[in-house]
Amino acid sequence: MEAASKGPFPLRAISLLYHDVVASGAEDVSGFPGAVPARYKLERSEFERHLTAIANATERGTVLVDDVLQEGRAQSFLLTFDDGGRSAVEIAKALALRQWRGHFFITSQRIDTPGFVSVDDIRWLHAAGHFIGSHSVTHPARMSNCTQDELMREWGDSVATLEEIVGTPVTAASVPGGYYSRAVAAAAADHEYYREGESPGDDALASCAQSASVAGLKNAKGYSLAGEGPDKSAGLTLILRRADDVLCIPMDTAPSLPDNPV
Repeated sequence: MEAASKGPFPLRAISLLYHDVVASGAEDVSGFPGAVPARYKLERSEFERHLTAIANATERGTVLVDDVLQEGRAQSFLLTFDDGGRSAVEIAKALALRQWRGHFFITSQRIDTPGFVSVDDIRWLHAAGHFIGSHSVTHPARMSNCTQDELMREWGDSVATLEEIVGTPVTAASVPGGYYSRAVAAAAADHEYYREGESPGDDALASCAQSASVAGLKNAKGYSLAGEGPDKSAGLTLILRRADDVLCIPMDTAPSLPDNPV
């Protein structure tokens, strides 16, 4: 398993995207139903093969995004799980067998609905040391097409809901469907201002880290880690889905990334 990268910025981490882990033929039991979401779900045996491959590729195991941003742990692996499907608890138990922790990005409107995690599940995940992050309120079909007000609500309201559940700040988010734009990033960086009833600032993201692609794992996508907003005490760190190994360069100088990079 190899990570590829391009450009002048050092690789900070390899982050692997997953969704749900389900029994064969039971794709609709966890997460969003239907044929399209099912493409991103893994059977349990296949997920175990992934974990074994990751374990063989690193001696340090997996880390959390805060470890990378605060301690600069380069060349590390992060595991992320989008949507907040009910299989999150089963996934967490599989990670615990290896003393690993994961990132669970929750679609807040789906909490306590069929196929998705409950409030108690989220609290259990948090207490077990896993990272709880935002995956928006409604999981828009194309988030990059949302208005600024819609984006601020998607980030701000989802974070407020999750923070009320876990009792600690929610500091990172995953963009639904990978539909990234500068406006999506700006709203994530400035969501605290929205929640306080103030106007967001002009500065979107101060920096972006490098993305990576990881070969050989079906349904595991390469990610980039986006840097914090201008004030590290406010705003979300974005974890952006990427289908290639193109750099996410500093947002104050970069043109917009494609609306749909996947």
